[in-house]
Amino acid sequence: AVLRKVMDVNFFGAVHMTHAALPQLLARRGVVAALSSVAGYAPLLGRTGYCASKHALHGFFDTLRTEVQERGVQVTLICPSFIATGIGAAGLGASGAVAATPRITTGGESAPNDIAQRILAALAQGKEQLLPDRTSRLAWWVSRLAPRWYVRTMKRRVRTEFEQWNTQEPAPCTQASHTLRKKSLRPVWPAPRCWPCRRAPSRSPSRTRTESPCPR
Repeated sequence: AVLRKVMDVNFFGAVHMTHAALPQLLARRGVVAALSSVAGYAPLLGRTGYCASKHALHGFFDTLRTEVQERGVQVTLICPSFIATGIGAAGLGASGAVAATPRITTGGESAPNDIAQRILAALAQGKEQLLPDRTSRLAWWVSRLAPRWYVRTMKRRVRTEFEQWNTQEPAPCTQASHTLRKKSLRPVWPAPRCWPCRRAPSRSPSRTRTESPCPR
């Protein structure tokens, strides 16, 4: 449900508005300004649905440009990084509720007025894409020239926002007929799982290789 909601707002909202205005845009040789994000051309840990919606914007508007450019309509994609709009307070978590943890920003947040002025200047210059701040420009080039290094760096910087996802264990197994599979010689993480239901036992993990009945 949350993925559908994100796509409806970020992608289909922009598509439907553009479709409704397209006759007038063609008649007046107008401009389409689509607000994307760094997440529209690079991955972002913990924002799968958001990235999908922004990547979809690029596919739609880059293709639309090829269809209407010769008829005098300009299509510009705007890809900022972080803007101080307060959007983080309304961001959705995996359950569809407002996210419980604040988002982590890289490179600080730009002022909305500053970004707005840069957008107007880019539209006046006829640019096809605008990377309005230092972080968005760095992300663009690094994600293309060194994509693996970009992913490692991005994950290191933002993973703390989602650490609680990795520390939450499922409820203990209640199936007495299942057995516990444990491994030895190395720390166990996540906790050993009941086999075959793969749920965590209710006691501390052992580092010796044994098989015992599930404690529940």
